[in-house]
Amino acid sequence: MAKKFRLFLRWVLFLGFVLQGKAWGQQFDFSEIPKIRVYISAAPGMGHQSASVVVMRRLRQVGFQGEFHVVYDDRIATKLPTLLPGFDPNIKYTQNLVGSVTAISESQFFQQNEVEHVKFAVTGADDNRTHLNPQKLHSDTYLLMEPLGWGDSFLFEGESPPRVLTSIRSLGYYFETDTSAQSIENSLRSMEMGGDSARALGLRKLFKKQAYFGAVYGIGTIPLMTVKMKLWIQSVEKAARSTGLDKPLILPIISPQNDFEKRTLDYALQEITFPASLKKTPRIAIQDLADPQFEAYLADMKKGDILLVNVGRVPQNIFEKIFEISQLPVLVAGKNAMNLAQNLGKVYVNTVNDPSLPDDRNLEKARALTLHTHKAFFEASKSEADQRKTVQFIKEALISDSELSQLYKKQSQSNRDKVSEALRLLQFQELGGRCQSVFN
Repeated sequence: MAKKFRLFLRWVLFLGFVLQGKAWGQQFDFSEIPKIRVYISAAPGMGHQSASVVVMRRLRQVGFQGEFHVVYDDRIATKLPTLLPGFDPNIKYTQNLVGSVTAISESQFFQQNEVEHVKFAVTGADDNRTHLNPQKLHSDTYLLMEPLGWGDSFLFEGESPPRVLTSIRSLGYYFETDTSAQSIENSLRSMEMGGDSARALGLRKLFKKQAYFGAVYGIGTIPLMTVKMKLWIQSVEKAARSTGLDKPLILPIISPQNDFEKRTLDYALQEITFPASLKKTPRIAIQDLADPQFEAYLADMKKGDILLVNVGRVPQNIFEKIFEISQLPVLVAGKNAMNLAQNLGKVYVNTVNDPSLPDDRNLEKARALTLHTHKAFFEASKSEADQRKTVQFIKEALISDSELSQLYKKQSQSNRDKVSEALRLLQFQELGGRCQSVFN
């Protein structure tokens, strides 16, 4: 009887923890955690790096006020200035950055004779799940999380085998974006001070333009990129013409992230050509953000004109701003950019054919249309039936209360996000351990 009573009490306690839900993440006690070690891993694009920075931002938003000690893979140093303000890619030793952030290269970190031990280490994405552990990171625990659709997350404790956190697999990284006018202005000024004034000026003009925007990210190395972009632009033009849009259309291409992607993208953009019938009305053109003629071309655009803008690499909040102002479906290549689109409730096409849609039987028609469009884009389908479906997809995305728009708005992770839920699990585990000692 006593054993059954103890089991009953544990069940009641567990139920109480669960019912508190997200609030636990919000109330996580950071008082004994003055420093969190953050590992930023390497990957071809920016997804892995952005994911870890997103985790840092979310930890701030749920109450962490201490220091982030960033350890980064040496190979990604040139990518970090757009993610970590004040970061110098030429310095491998410890850098003191704004916002209580310090950063050190992985090679230098492992060469140190003495490393401060921390209670908690975390990463937002890492394909190599075996090369790091609490011992190497000098931490009590190491939380390896992955963006939505990227795979399982793991909790490493001491020398024990990692635990799979299956309950947060279906969650994305929710975070509050900072795209206020002042925040954007600060980033533009930083670009100017860093010698990138031409692109900063181009962005100022871009944000002032009255147009329908549709962000395009990470397409520099996707298979059949040139063909897919031609098909997509033709579908955008047909949707705009049949809908009677009263403004021009601008597709900002936020890429590349490294020299290889830049060469690939530049070549692909040069290879995009259109039939003469599409060059007359509307006009379709490609412009570089830093081109001296960019401002004049923007000013001359008429309704229905389509402009592809080669934006290049931008600070994180400007990246988010371009997604935020997009009314057309955004094209994303990968999980992390898809996660951002989901947070913002934007209609998107994931170029790797993984929409990660919510299961809502009431929106089954929109779901079927989405799956069809993703598949057609992924396969670079030229069939008239697939093109008609893609045009329909774009047209419904432009209607804010359409069934399609409702489907994508349901993907916002604002009610349950991965970081808060992971904190809740950690806190539950700690209290569960205490209860175990009481009940035994």
